[in-house]
Amino acid sequence: MSGRVGDRDHRVLVVSLHIPKTGGSTLSRILETKFADKLQRAYQPPKEGLSKTGSDGWPDLAEPQCIHGHSVVDRFGSVIRGHRNVRWITMLREPLSSAISIYHHKRHYQPWDPSNEETFEDEGLDAFLDTGYNHNRYQQWLTMAEMTVREFSFVGITEMFDESMFLMYKELDWEPIYYDVVNRGNYDKSSTGIGREARERFTDRNLDDYRIYQEAVEYFHETKRAQGGSYPQEYRRFAEELESKAKDP
Repeated sequence: MSGRVGDRDHRVLVVSLHIPKTGGSTLSRILETKFADKLQRAYQPPKEGLSKTGSDGWPDLAEPQCIHGHSVVDRFGSVIRGHRNVRWITMLREPLSSAISIYHHKRHYQPWDPSNEETFEDEGLDAFLDTGYNHNRYQQWLTMAEMTVREFSFVGITEMFDESMFLMYKELDWEPIYYDVVNRGNYDKSSTGIGREARERFTDRNLDDYRIYQEAVEYFHETKRAQGGSYPQEYRRFAEELESKAKDP
């Protein structure tokens, strides 16, 4: 595929919307492998005196082939609108599971400091689930991107991450890329301590997100069924190879 500016309308620009705590950090590593220096990281922009991290502080690229991050629209909306051949991808996760993961992430990485308003005051998981931050987050992200689930070229499901990656490779016509999962939650997912009433309130306040998640699961399975009869065997071989590489890197 030519890299000339005159070919812009024919090149594919992959836009990966990273909704927090849905598996986007591992996907970021995969995209790094695929696109190398043509990957535009769309997180916090460069700041004087601060070093780059794995996500933040990366400068704008003149000709990215993939834009991935939380700020794909905020920072690169004009770039996306200027492309005629854009393929959007994202990951979605069961809403309560994602919210719990955010809670533990904030506890670990943003411990409370009364002098810093950006830190996290931990009042317990039930209280965190009641905050406005956790009300239909997916709906807010899709609204910001001006996208619906079925307008994405591909939507993966975090609970089926390995198969999501394999299906994404097929949908985007990529060779398989093998990976290790990063940023895995280190909390006990079987003992989250959520009260029944808190669960019910969360569900009631996130009906839009549960609708979006259910539509994404249906879309995922439709995409899977469209792959043809050889798909189960192909995915099994990929899963076996992925497991083999994890045991013997």
